[in-house]
Amino acid sequence: MITIGTQIVDKKEVKVGESFRFVTLDSDVLKDVSLFQYPLALQKLALFVMETHKQKYMKAKEKPLVMVIKNSKKGTSLIVAVMGFTRESIHNIKK
Repeated sequence: MITIGTQIVDKKEVKVGESFRFVTLDSDVLKDVSLFQYPLALQKLALFVMETHKQKYMKAKEKPLVMVIKNSKKGTSLIVAVMGFTRESIHNIKK
Protein backbone atom coordinates (compact mmCIF):
# COMPACT_ATOMS: atom_id res chain seq x y z
CA MET A 1 0.00 0.00 0.00
CA ILE A 2 2.80 2.41 0.87
CA THR A 3 4.61 1.79 -2.41
CA ILE A 4 1.52 2.33 -4.57
CA GLY A 5 0.38 5.32 -2.50
CA THR A 6 3.71 7.11 -2.77
CA GLN A 7 3.89 6.31 -6.51
CA ILE A 8 0.48 7.93 -7.00
CA VAL A 9 1.61 11.14 -5.28
CA ASP A 10 5.12 11.20 -6.79
CA LYS A 11 3.85 10.64 -10.34
CA LYS A 12 1.24 13.38 -9.79
CA GLU A 13 -1.67 11.07 -10.55
CA VAL A 14 -3.85 12.99 -8.11
CA LYS A 15 -6.01 15.21 -10.32
CA VAL A 16 -7.69 18.30 -8.93
CA GLY A 17 -11.33 19.13 -9.55
CA GLU A 18 -13.11 22.26 -8.42
CA SER A 19 -14.32 20.84 -5.12
CA PHE A 20 -12.45 17.52 -4.81
CA ARG A 21 -9.35 15.57 -5.85
CA PHE A 22 -9.52 12.28 -7.71
CA VAL A 23 -7.35 9.33 -8.70
CA THR A 24 -8.19 6.70 -11.30
CA LEU A 25 -6.39 3.35 -11.11
CA ASP A 26 -6.52 0.66 -13.78
CA SER A 27 -6.26 -2.92 -12.55
CA ASP A 28 -4.50 -3.98 -15.78
CA VAL A 29 -1.51 -1.67 -15.28
CA LEU A 30 -0.19 -2.76 -11.88
CA LYS A 31 -0.26 -6.27 -10.46
CA ASP A 32 -0.57 -4.98 -6.88
CA VAL A 33 -3.64 -2.93 -7.74
CA SER A 34 -5.72 -6.11 -7.72
CA LEU A 35 -5.37 -6.04 -3.92
CA PHE A 36 -7.45 -2.86 -3.89
CA GLN A 37 -10.56 -4.45 -5.42
CA TYR A 38 -11.96 -4.56 -1.88
CA PRO A 39 -13.69 -1.41 -0.51
CA LEU A 40 -11.86 -1.25 2.82
CA ALA A 41 -8.44 -1.71 1.21
CA LEU A 42 -9.20 1.01 -1.34
CA GLN A 43 -10.43 3.29 1.44
CA LYS A 44 -7.19 2.83 3.38
CA LEU A 45 -5.17 3.53 0.22
CA ALA A 46 -7.21 6.69 -0.38
CA LEU A 47 -6.60 7.91 3.18
CA PHE A 48 -2.88 7.20 2.82
CA VAL A 49 -2.73 9.08 -0.50
CA MET A 50 -4.66 11.98 0.99
CA GLU A 51 -2.31 12.29 3.97
CA THR A 52 0.81 11.89 1.79
CA HIS A 53 -0.47 14.53 -0.63
CA LYS A 54 -1.25 16.85 2.28
CA GLN A 55 2.31 16.50 3.61
CA LYS A 56 3.94 17.02 0.21
CA TYR A 57 1.79 20.00 -0.80
CA MET A 58 1.25 21.81 2.49
CA LYS A 59 -0.14 24.98 0.90
CA ALA A 60 -2.81 23.08 -1.05
CA LYS A 61 -6.40 23.56 0.03
CA GLU A 62 -7.96 20.57 1.82
CA LYS A 63 -10.44 18.75 -0.40
CA PRO A 64 -12.09 15.32 -0.34
CA LEU A 65 -10.42 12.56 -2.38
CA VAL A 66 -12.33 10.28 -4.73
CA MET A 67 -10.51 7.13 -5.81
CA VAL A 68 -11.70 4.87 -8.63
CA ILE A 69 -10.28 1.49 -9.58
CA LYS A 70 -11.36 -0.02 -12.88
CA ASN A 71 -11.56 -3.78 -13.33
CA SER A 72 -11.64 -4.39 -17.08
CA LYS A 73 -11.95 -8.18 -16.67
CA LYS A 74 -15.25 -7.86 -14.81
CA GLY A 75 -16.28 -4.61 -16.49
CA THR A 76 -16.81 -2.88 -13.15
CA SER A 77 -15.41 0.03 -11.18
CA LEU A 78 -15.11 0.53 -7.43
CA ILE A 79 -15.42 4.11 -6.17
CA VAL A 80 -14.42 5.35 -2.72
CA ALA A 81 -14.50 8.90 -1.37
CA VAL A 82 -12.71 10.02 1.80
CA MET A 83 -12.71 13.26 3.71
CA GLY A 84 -9.52 12.57 5.66
CA PHE A 85 -8.76 11.72 9.25
CA THR A 86 -10.58 13.40 12.11
CA ARG A 87 -9.47 13.55 15.71
CA GLU A 88 -12.05 10.90 16.58
CA SER A 89 -10.91 8.49 13.86
CA ILE A 90 -7.26 8.84 14.88
CA HIS A 91 -8.24 8.22 18.51
CA ASN A 92 -10.15 5.06 17.49
CA ILE A 93 -7.19 3.76 15.48
CA LYS A 94 -4.85 4.09 18.46
CA LYS A 95 -7.09 1.88 20.64
